[in-house]
Amino acid sequence: MTNADHDDAFYRVRVRGHLGEIGAFWFDDLRVTNQPDGVAEIAGNLVDQSALFGLLGTIQGLGLPLLGIERGPPEPQEAADPDEHELPTARPHNA
Repeated sequence: MTNADHDDAFYRVRVRGHLGEIGAFWFDDLRVTNQPDGVAEIAGNLVDQSALFGLLGTIQGLGLPLLGIERGPPEPQEAADPDEHELPTARPHNA
């Protein structure tokens, strides 16, 4: 593999409309910020272009109009608080 295969970068994607909690759920570890101008910003580090294409596919699947994409160097990863990113507890299935 070459460095191009692991092209870590920070991406900021802007879409028209605000995303509620359910919409933000679709974007994993990315930061979702609703702007006062009616635009939502989805931002964070992506490991490669296939991750970017996956993000764009989710945006398309949700019917969000894409306004723009910016790319920059990866942001440093902060030491995560273990309680902050716990996975939700599995719910029992109804039989």
